[in-house]
Amino acid sequence: MAEVDSVTTELELTGSTIRTPIVVSGRTEVAKGRVVASESIGPEGANYTHIIFVDGVVYGTRDPASGTFEIVTADTKDQQLRAMYTALLGSTNVPAFTSDTLILAKDLREVGVEKINGSPVRKYTYDADLTAIDSSGLAESNPQMAALLRGLLNADRQSIPYQLWVDDEGRQVRLVQEITTAGVTVATSITFGDFNTTEKITAPDASQIVGG
Repeated sequence: MAEVDSVTTELELTGSTIRTPIVVSGRTEVAKGRVVASESIGPEGANYTHIIFVDGVVYGTRDPASGTFEIVTADTKDQQLRAMYTALLGSTNVPAFTSDTLILAKDLREVGVEKINGSPVRKYTYDADLTAIDSSGLAESNPQMAALLRGLLNADRQSIPYQLWVDDEGRQVRLVQEITTAGVTVATSITFGDFNTTEKITAPDASQIVGG
């Protein structure tokens, strides 16, 4: 995948047990292969979170109307904010929009050309071979991803199907993962855009920070 230094993202979860799609929008900035700043907002409703990561500090809020943030740490009381903190800091060494699962790919096939955001992109399908996590080097390059995928490996699931769309510059513009557990399938779709924009992610103003 081609390297970029910033990208917007939109994550959507759908499945047989999800009544309406769960959507989270965000932006990520990368420098020298590391996530240096990111922002994510959503989903709407009881699980709403707004997370900003800048200069190694995570700011978060669960209240969209408050206009305030708390500094999130491993000791933050809110379980959802704390989980976001752990997940975010665990992924800072790998660009969030890089498909590390390609290192596990088997049966990689080019399906054809489609359009995303008005531009032609090439679509590929492949299976991520979960039995190759250790031998592939994924555990060294992205320990968090390796641990997540290793937890999905069992007697009934030894691979996960993916769909990948790539533009003419080699940039990933969409990735879809499908996981079936106990007969329930959940699809995770991430769409990427606005590559290499000059707009920077900034920390909340000091007047917006409250004790947490």
